[in-house]
Amino acid sequence: MITNVIARSREYLTENLPTLTSQSNHYFISVIDPLAEPLFKDEHSGAVTVRFDDVSPEMFDSTEHFAQICAQMEEYGRPYQIFSEMMANQIIDFVDNLQSSLTEIVLYVHCTLGVSRSGAIATFVAEICGLDGNAFTTMNPQIHPNQLVLERLRTANKQAFRRES
Repeated sequence: MITNVIARSREYLTENLPTLTSQSNHYFISVIDPLAEPLFKDEHSGAVTVRFDDVSPEMFDSTEHFAQICAQMEEYGRPYQIFSEMMANQIIDFVDNLQSSLTEIVLYVHCTLGVSRSGAIATFVAEICGLDGNAFTTMNPQIHPNQLVLERLRTANKQAFRRES
């Protein structure tokens, strides 16, 4: 079961990867920009990698402004990769598998800065695993969760729960 969730930057993870991966109870959710090189090979069983941009409507003045920026990015030939339901389900499946483990697991979640995208995923994992909120906040004081990511994870989790019932 997951006993600790830690959100960190890509730089931190890169610098500490040999030490972190040497621990059999350490697992990883790697959030990378769409064009970035992955930190983990596809066959790494202790990690899942998702690719998406750190964008969300609340980052803009209005949903209309967000839509305009998305359209402009499309015109420039580099459309935003928005966090999707498929990505949410991939993360939920990974976390569910870790939760069924009999050993205590430390889950590292990283993105570029360890603040927004990883903050949302780490917050979600802490919620569904019932981790102590104060301990989580103390361990991750830098996070400011991307609300789109957090809400899509919560929605996908509710839908998965309904399908299982």
